[in-house]
Amino acid sequence: MPLKFRNKTLLAKVETTYGTDAAPTGAANAIQVMDLSITPQDGETVTHDFVQPDLGARAQIPVNTHVSLEFSVSVAGSGTAGTAPGYGVLLRGCGMAEVIAASASTQASPATGVGTPTGTFTYTAGTAFTGSVLRTVTLTCTTGGGSGVAAFTVSAPQAGAHTAYNQTGVVMTDATPLTLVNGATIVPTVGTSFVSGDSYTILLQPAHVAYQPVGSGEESLTLYFNLAGNRHKLLGARGSVACEFQTGQLPRFRFKFLGLYVGPDAASQPSVDLAPFKQPVPVNNANTPDFSLHGYAGVMKSLTLDLGVQVHLRDFVNSALVAITDRQGSGNVTLEAPAIGTKDFFADAINATLGPLAFVHGVTAGNIVGIDAPKVQVLKPRYGDDQGIAVLEMDLVPTPDAGNDELVITVM
Repeated sequence: MPLKFRNKTLLAKVETTYGTDAAPTGAANAIQVMDLSITPQDGETVTHDFVQPDLGARAQIPVNTHVSLEFSVSVAGSGTAGTAPGYGVLLRGCGMAEVIAASASTQASPATGVGTPTGTFTYTAGTAFTGSVLRTVTLTCTTGGGSGVAAFTVSAPQAGAHTAYNQTGVVMTDATPLTLVNGATIVPTVGTSFVSGDSYTILLQPAHVAYQPVGSGEESLTLYFNLAGNRHKLLGARGSVACEFQTGQLPRFRFKFLGLYVGPDAASQPSVDLAPFKQPVPVNNANTPDFSLHGYAGVMKSLTLDLGVQVHLRDFVNSALVAITDRQGSGNVTLEAPAIGTKDFFADAINATLGPLAFVHGVTAGNIVGIDAPKVQVLKPRYGDDQGIAVLEMDLVPTPDAGNDELVITVM
């Protein structure tokens, strides 16, 4: 009987010990993938170039043999904010740490001062935050004084599907709840009196799972690829990921993995549970409520960001492993060209200006994915024509800010 090419499954599980088979199962570790391709015996060859008294080719001996695997996964949430998505294991295999915040939270006291404010205050969290995306609230003093006298403007910019918030004349009084945004309150205690102009920020977070690059201690995966009963294993696998958002299309994470070679075996096609993978929504105005680059909320057509993880097989005496040796992020964006007086990306490019990129896809809690890059460089801005509308295409270089934070993926 011929093997049916469409009968394919992929399983993935984090290894406890590097290179030791983690034995993923279809019930717990199945991955819903698209565009899957595998090179079961990747690597190089050396010629056994011995002398003999006739013509003809000499045997090629495989060296540095490994398995290469590429595929894409739809970008969607887990269905429940604060629960890791089904593809979370893959991001962990790309040198990213998984941090789960199972419930909403308010930034721990004290607030973050903007500049060097005079006044001081502490607080405890009151009513829980009910927003579905990260929000930063700014408190700006408009009337100086102490408890019961000092008044503030409480504001927050638009974030995802949430509109901008602005409330003036909010008096801060000890032991009295002060409303922030999306239902969140704090109960303050004033220390040093405030002066007009003092400003502070407080970060509010929904239940979420964040993925952020690490510089050491990267995890590894065991991957099982099964084609109609032919099973290929990748042990000690590590890889890289790229995010692709194209308007009018379903968003994707594209993965490339490299793993230690294990000879294939015969194994029944596993029964898989793909329930952790939720249906994605297309990239468009209704489903993709937030995009800004260098502080400019432009009309975006497409965005690609590649984490650029560099992986290498190191098959040496007494050691065989797939090592992550560096990250060199890259990307590109296409947006409607702004008037120079509104936003001059040409000046940003020539001056090597670094600025933030923020992107939110999805509007329903449990199916929202945010991409944040704190210091992105734009390169080679160039004009294009899209249905008679001038667009600006630019290359992107995401760079770290505090370190190991050049690209953060948050699932909410």
